[in-house]
Amino acid sequence: MTGVRPSTQNTIINRWARHGFTFVEMNWPRGPNKMISYNDRVQIANPRTLLRMRHLGLQQRAHLLKEELNL
Repeated sequence: MTGVRPSTQNTIINRWARHGFTFVEMNWPRGPNKMISYNDRVQIANPRTLLRMRHLGLQQRAHLLKEELNL
């Protein structure tokens, strides 16, 4: 996913840990996850939707889509 081999990632993490850095798991429980339906995915990837939201930042887009799609 990152383009970095897992062995290299492990080496980096171990090196950081030796220098006193701590790691926190970022998967917080937020209740049941709702799967996005096929129609919702089509709407999100629709060029008209993307053009309509092009002036917004990523967080603003996510917030609007969350409200529109009732996620």
